[in-house]
Amino acid sequence: MVIGWESATLIQLHLFLDASIMALGVVAYLRVTDQLGNVSCRFIMGKARVAPLKDVSVPRLELSAAVLAVRLGTTILATIDFKVDEVYYWTDSTTVLRYIRNDQARYKTFVANRVSMIREGSDQNEWRYVNSEWNPAEDASRSKQSERWRTGPGFLLKEECFWPAEPAHMSNSVEGLEVRREIGPKRAQDC
Repeated sequence: MVIGWESATLIQLHLFLDASIMALGVVAYLRVTDQLGNVSCRFIMGKARVAPLKDVSVPRLELSAAVLAVRLGTTILATIDFKVDEVYYWTDSTTVLRYIRNDQARYKTFVANRVSMIREGSDQNEWRYVNSEWNPAEDASRSKQSERWRTGPGFLLKEECFWPAEPAHMSNSVEGLEVRREIGPKRAQDC
């Protein structure tokens, strides 16, 4: 069912992202709810990029995909001529979520630059977790073709209470993140 803009009561933009050693992928959908509670979800735009030839860790590639998603979201919002009520960014990388949500740690330059770009173009509350099985952006990052790329994950047609929840084991610790080592004050004997 396609819902007309005139009967829409809620318009959401959902962007899914993923990265692998082969490619980065981002795909965007509009989710529209009408006055009767009917929901429609439509493909808006997708983007894929080949991963760099030099060795880059998967968490760094996932951060780069997150930057690509924010840029795509910004472009879509600037291009369309109607108001979007809510924006959601979906990733299967708990590491990316931890980077975005941690305001205390000082990151290494590569990570700090990307986290800064992500935070400037989005709000921390817009970021959500989706497992790989339901992430349509994985199709682009793994060079697969599937129906879910065009239609979006089925959970978007359901109420929000049925959307994926964050893993219970996810923490806000900096363990395993690329954190800059703290440098203490210089002592007189170090001068």
